[in-house]
Amino acid sequence: MPSPSPREVSSHVRRRPWTLGLALLCIGHVVLVLSRAYVTGGDWAFIELRTRDVFSGDTPLTGAWSRYGWNHPGPLLYDLLAIPYRLTGSSWRGLWLGALVLNVVALVVAVRLLEPNRSERADDSDPADPGVGSAVDPVDPADPVDEASLALVDRADPADPADPTSPDDPDGATRPVVGVRDGTATSGVAGWLTAWAIALAGMWTFAAGTAHLATDPWNASVVVVPVLTMVAAAAAVLVDDRRGVAVAAVVFVAAAQTHAAYGVLLLPLVLVALGVGLVRWRRYTLMWIGIGAVLMLPALVDTLVNWPGNFYRSIRFTLTASEPAVGFAQAARVIGRATSLSFFGEARLPSFVAVVRDPPWGLLPFAGLVALAVARRVAVVRGWTVHRRSLEATALLWLGGVLMVARTRGPLLIWLTTWMVVAAAVTWCLVGAVVVRWLLERRSETTPSDPSRVRFVGTAAVGAVALLLATVNIAGSVGEGYPFQEVTQVVQQFADDAEPYAASPIAIDLAGDEYVAGAVQSGLIVELEARGLQPRGRPDQRLQLGTHRTDLPLAPPSLLVRVEAQSGAPEDASVVSVSDPLNATERAEADALMTELGALLDSAGVGDRRELLVNDLAPLAAFRAPPEVAAELDRFERLGELHGRGQRIVLYLIGA
Repeated sequence: MPSPSPREVSSHVRRRPWTLGLALLCIGHVVLVLSRAYVTGGDWAFIELRTRDVFSGDTPLTGAWSRYGWNHPGPLLYDLLAIPYRLTGSSWRGLWLGALVLNVVALVVAVRLLEPNRSERADDSDPADPGVGSAVDPVDPADPVDEASLALVDRADPADPADPTSPDDPDGATRPVVGVRDGTATSGVAGWLTAWAIALAGMWTFAAGTAHLATDPWNASVVVVPVLTMVAAAAAVLVDDRRGVAVAAVVFVAAAQTHAAYGVLLLPLVLVALGVGLVRWRRYTLMWIGIGAVLMLPALVDTLVNWPGNFYRSIRFTLTASEPAVGFAQAARVIGRATSLSFFGEARLPSFVAVVRDPPWGLLPFAGLVALAVARRVAVVRGWTVHRRSLEATALLWLGGVLMVARTRGPLLIWLTTWMVVAAAVTWCLVGAVVVRWLLERRSETTPSDPSRVRFVGTAAVGAVALLLATVNIAGSVGEGYPFQEVTQVVQQFADDAEPYAASPIAIDLAGDEYVAGAVQSGLIVELEARGLQPRGRPDQRLQLGTHRTDLPLAPPSLLVRVEAQSGAPEDASVVSVSDPLNATERAEADALMTELGALLDSAGVGDRRELLVNDLAPLAAFRAPPEVAAELDRFERLGELHGRGQRIVLYLIGA
């Protein structure tokens, strides 16, 4: 395949300057992935193990595990990650690089859906200039632009038959039109501005979302950027581009399989996209609905094989769970904060605040929605169909957000609210595109402008912003560890010491702090299995690990990963490996303080404060305590200091 010429590269950068930022983002994250030592743990370990099972006799039929005792609807995420995972030698790096590819594809597809088509590019040969050219002679994107053809501004009237997306177009199809000097032109300018807005919204999402959002294979992370793709797909359908139907059908099924809540979030968008598609392109839309149904076959197979199946369990939870739904009042607060001006300073919903009390309203709540409505009104008056439809698709996303939040059960944790970053980013970027379009029109009406200068300024601005957002993301990612990266060394040490015991199938239990112990246990299973050994999880972890990894009872001999605040082996156990941030003298001191201060709390009648002694919060046990307890504040602080250095984690062999 011949390499692109410098002229072709230059043309691409002029038309898509945001790709400079995307390239920097990809290079930075590839370097991070290739340079880090890491063993997956927790949910990431479960995803790696089930991805490892694709093409095996226990290939997944359901998606990632949910903390409510069911799995998300489908295994498509595992299937998509399986290829890069195998290509990297079944390494965790394949998962993270695979997630990067998925995110890049999602963003590129979103942008390309809204870029002007070939005929529109002929009319509007340069996206950074407010003028349009003639469509009489098609222009190759790599050819030099005729400056004389960049003199007019796109002012398409919504009822003008020359507008390719006019609602009065009798056949509802996109058709090429001719740019003329009386002010009627194509939607090329709108298409480029909207496409650039979508691109910058994606880059903004990477910068303002979680640190490793671009590469994180967690099922709650890989669905965030595809939200942008769904907005673009619905907008494309509304401007008579049937490609949006195909994208909407596939992306919706993929997102809903990966995280069920995102199925609710994207429901209004997909219903509108497919509904309009059925009216305009019936056979084509039915074909893609059928393809979406085929992608759901694993869920159907699971239902038949494991009757009534995982899908039934998830629906039953939604309808009958004892945890109340968040409700529409709280949903209003969440949407208000997401669309407030506070988004510019702190893009994500303050997760801890949202969990312990009502979400904050933020500065000027709903300002984004007001701006969206005003921008849409301007687009309607001016006849800017592409802008209008893109804003309407974004409004449908916010409607889905209301439904998703209102139906959420349990606390509004970060993985249930990250979608608000991309929703707010695309809202403000599309509003900004309308503002730029309006300013360009006013300038062209009052003061003639140099087309080449306008083109240069627009391209440079978009490229610079994209590079800045990529830099922000990479800078934040360099200083942020991967999930459970802090236990990588512990897992590798335990795997080395446990290897002699795992030659034959052996179950691995966990105890103590379930968050840390579970991360080490799952990481240990990943590592031992990668070495060709036969570790098994707890029988109650079937949904996370698969049936073939949970087919052993916890009968001796077995291994136990235990997080300990105080040293002491359980009955019938021998130590296989220990990870302790304290030396022997410090550990003895901490054990003694635990015993003595615990007895003191009991004798003072505040024994319920014992649970504070297990970590660096130990000094709080002496807060407003009886005098005899408060007098020992220095000892409580010393215990908190010792525990603040990290947790003692021990691998035991039980019943050998």
